[in-house]
Amino acid sequence: MKKFSLIVVIGFFFHQNMHGQSSADSALIQLFQMLGNADTTQVSNSKDKPKSKEGDAIEGLIKLFGGYDQELQNMNTNTATANKNTRKYNPDDYLPTYFKVNSPDAEVEYRYGDIDNLNFGWAWGFDPFSGDDTEPHSFPFQPHKQDPIGTDRIMVSSGFDNVSDHDGYSGSTKRNDTKSVKLQLEWSQNPKSIQQIVLQIFVDDFQPHDFKKKYEVRFDNERVPYIENIFNALQQSGPVGKLLTINILPEHFTYFKDKKLDIFIDDQYTKTGDGFAIDFVRLLFNPTIKYAHMVKGMVKNKSGQAVAGAEVSSSSGANTKCNAQGQFTLTAIASGLQIINASANGYMSNHARVDVNEKTKDKIVSIVLTPSEQEASGIAKDLQTFGKIDLYGIQFDVNSAVIKPTSENTLQQLLQYLQKNKSYLLTIGGHTDNDGKADDNMKLSELRAKAVQSWLIERGVASSQLESIGYGASRPVSSNATIEGKRLNRRVEIIIKNWC
Repeated sequence: MKKFSLIVVIGFFFHQNMHGQSSADSALIQLFQMLGNADTTQVSNSKDKPKSKEGDAIEGLIKLFGGYDQELQNMNTNTATANKNTRKYNPDDYLPTYFKVNSPDAEVEYRYGDIDNLNFGWAWGFDPFSGDDTEPHSFPFQPHKQDPIGTDRIMVSSGFDNVSDHDGYSGSTKRNDTKSVKLQLEWSQNPKSIQQIVLQIFVDDFQPHDFKKKYEVRFDNERVPYIENIFNALQQSGPVGKLLTINILPEHFTYFKDKKLDIFIDDQYTKTGDGFAIDFVRLLFNPTIKYAHMVKGMVKNKSGQAVAGAEVSSSSGANTKCNAQGQFTLTAIASGLQIINASANGYMSNHARVDVNEKTKDKIVSIVLTPSEQEASGIAKDLQTFGKIDLYGIQFDVNSAVIKPTSENTLQQLLQYLQKNKSYLLTIGGHTDNDGKADDNMKLSELRAKAVQSWLIERGVASSQLESIGYGASRPVSSNATIEGKRLNRRVEIIIKNWC
């Protein structure tokens, strides 16, 4: 009984010192629930005497708290640990929301959700900002009352039909408890002048590749394609968590001006079930934090030749150009999953998925670019694999919706695909760069999307199979600050609405 009392005392000390949920705290709560009226006299040091599950749990907690006591000493004395990724304990991490002007990381910092690994707590020495994956954790799990809406809970995209292929999250939870919901961010102050915004999201168990998901990410009900590309590159079976650090394009600063932002992540079209979770979202306005990682690599064409001068950028905002040998070095890269994008005139853009952490400096990233004239041959493959494609081979005269003759090959390949897949419903989206007036760009993009739709209908595609939408410059995939970025933003987007 004395040993059990000791555990209770240590557990109380642990809770009082940590001010929040942790792996040990949760374990203690579960132990109390499990013990109830358990006979604690079965706890024994004798190797021959059988022990109950409760006895095993208590002895396990003795070891756990023994290790934690040493961790507390390290924290209290600021002693460096062997793990470089150790994050110093911060009681603010356990607040459901956090706001601070002139924080250590930004002129204005706002966080939505507590930093607690979905209420499981972090493994000893783990830093959620290190870029490393968490250890796999159990499921299902439920949010606490103080958790902001959409955090620390399992969500399953609305397209799931409860029958198709699905993951453990989807299969272990009730459908009415797992609907995708909006993350409803609201903060009290912006900087007087916004120069940069960084969005950090700690995401868990996204598996779009395995379940052919086509996630859409919306800011205040408007899709954000370059962020969708990042989410659709995730691969997190385990389940495990990982940090995303995303540089917000200046074109999207307008969403943040009213100090409110709804973020909605969902896939309403594909029927498979891929459950996911969000631990926290952090906004850094005019960040002062210095990123220390680098990514090295090479950009080549399909023949293995270097693509000199190719523009290379990371999803956290770093950018550079390749040298004459096609080599590049991106510096000041944030930790976590990064999408490294490469583009060059005369080529279709391509990207690499890179987990950025302490080990990244030893890796060489290779990105292969395909000549633009070969775009048509890849249409069927990309649509079948990803359910969408950005087409640059459909071209128009300046300020015109008249399709150029050079677009014939790309359009014919798209037509052939639709003739073989008559059950697919397509959205044809027109996009422009930000040159000129916004209203003019919107009208031009509508006319261009409509021109592609009409071309297909005239050649036998059912009108009920197609819809056309113009987006103007509202959905960039790259920054309009460069010539190459503008070129990437001028595109015709094809999306299969019922792809699965």
